[in-house]
Amino acid sequence: MLGCANNDAVHDPAPPDWSLHNACKEGKPLAVIKGLLEKSTAAKDVQTPDQDGYLPLHHACKQGKCSFEVIKALVKEHPESLKVGTLDGKLPLHLACIDRNQPFEVIEYLIDAYPEGLRMKEKSSGKSPFGWDLMWRTLYKFYHLFGERAKGFS
Repeated sequence: MLGCANNDAVHDPAPPDWSLHNACKEGKPLAVIKGLLEKSTAAKDVQTPDQDGYLPLHHACKQGKCSFEVIKALVKEHPESLKVGTLDGKLPLHLACIDRNQPFEVIEYLIDAYPEGLRMKEKSSGKSPFGWDLMWRTLYKFYHLFGERAKGFS
């Protein structure tokens, strides 16, 4: 029959399961993340970017809610995620450096795992991970040193 598609030949992939992304956003414990990584779709889930280009590792590094062990588990599952930028070009290392509460051990681990990431500049600001880290930690220290007296400075 003309104009009829063979439905057997067209096979749409299943929609992504965002459980791993959401668990990383929410800072779920390692046991929950490991359980999600053991699912049959884990290989796909850990490599599928969301609408902003974030992989689960990006979410884990952005919020500072995930433990160091969670970040290591995500890197072990998909080491290439260290090299993937979001839609605005942020690597997981950028996001870890932007978060002033991120432990230095996480930043050090990400640098050791992908040292080339230090030279990568994100698209919107042109900042490197070091530039973000320096700016946020300096502002944080300035605010805590001068508190309310710092308001109004530009």
